[in-house]
Amino acid sequence: MAILTLSREAFSGARELAELVARRLNYRVVSRNDIIHKLVDYGVPTDRLNRARERQLGWLPRMAREWMHYVIFERAALSKEILSGDLIYLGNNGQQLLAGFPNTLHVGVIVGFSYRVENLTKLNGYAIDPRTARRLISKIDKKGVTWGRTIYNDGRHRASDYDLVVDPEHASIPEVGETICAALQRPEYETTPDSLAKIEL
Repeated sequence: MAILTLSREAFSGARELAELVARRLNYRVVSRNDIIHKLVDYGVPTDRLNRARERQLGWLPRMAREWMHYVIFERAALSKEILSGDLIYLGNNGQQLLAGFPNTLHVGVIVGFSYRVENLTKLNGYAIDPRTARRLISKIDKKGVTWGRTIYNDGRHRASDYDLVVDPEHASIPEVGETICAALQRPEYETTPDSLAKIEL
């Protein structure tokens, strides 16, 4: 049982990378939205889950009360998924959410802003122009930084936060995928009884 977290900014190519690694190693891809959906089982109200999907924190003085248990429940839901087998967690803050988990490779997908703009325009069949794409990505980035700062006390992506940093802009997705697959097969990511015992439920 190995765990891979792929932390990325919007339109960085991380989803394509996750799907490639999942196919090659027979892993499951679990997204942030998949985990949010499972928080219903922990009694998190639907309106708060919808706000979490959109990273809408609400009125500042109420933030601490409303989101106090969010990370605890999110971590518990993800722990259950991990015990079901090898997986890739695709989200912005995987390295923080699973800090201290055994058998975990934290990968940061960091690319240039212009690459992300080009990806967004391609995904939309060039129906939106680069200027609109830049505005949309900037808006998403701003919400992501605010969310990370409030929920995880850190809204930035730094190379030092990860075990491995990859850049699909300067190496192809297949090449980057090969690097990640090779890393995951190292001995430190093998399942042991001790590592299973450390998974939090």
